[in-house]
Amino acid sequence: MVEKYTLDGFVELESDDVVVDGGAFVGAFTRAAAAKASTVLAVEPSPATLHALKLNTSQLDNVTVVHGALWHESNTLQLHLGVDASDHSLIDIDDEALGHSVEVPAYRLDELAPRHGLESIDFLKIDAEGGEPEVLRGARSREIEKLAVDCGPERRGTTTAGEVTDMLQERGYSTATEDGIVFARHEDA
Repeated sequence: MVEKYTLDGFVELESDDVVVDGGAFVGAFTRAAAAKASTVLAVEPSPATLHALKLNTSQLDNVTVVHGALWHESNTLQLHLGVDASDHSLIDIDDEALGHSVEVPAYRLDELAPRHGLESIDFLKIDAEGGEPEVLRGARSREIEKLAVDCGPERRGTTTAGEVTDMLQERGYSTATEDGIVFARHEDA
């Protein structure tokens, strides 16, 4: 799973990185990152997958699991449920929605990271099912060295890659896109 969210020579997971996994699902990336990282903060909004995430990371001392979504404001939001748990989203679901939602806590990364003792973030992975721009708006003041942002066509059938790329470049990041993932590295890194 690390390979999906890294780009050789550009955005790589390094030993002792502080990692935030936004949209951790059942923890595949979290577990892989924990093997190298000093700390992983795994954030997952779906109650259906949160239990699996906790079970899959329970033996990892360097992982903290947070129930909630990364967003542009700290609030309580409606998580729209899809037939497949990997499709749950804070944005309307395009296909196979169950037609109901659950309330979940949402956090600005700028507020959540310090609550968990993260002064800086080396690697941020975002898989927000169409909500990637909103997540980035909640991470404006954080010093983040590297990002991998999954920008699949999950926002009413369109991708957020263009908007995400523009936002990151305006913040001084170099970007590259591969297989629907926008990779970014701060130019000072």
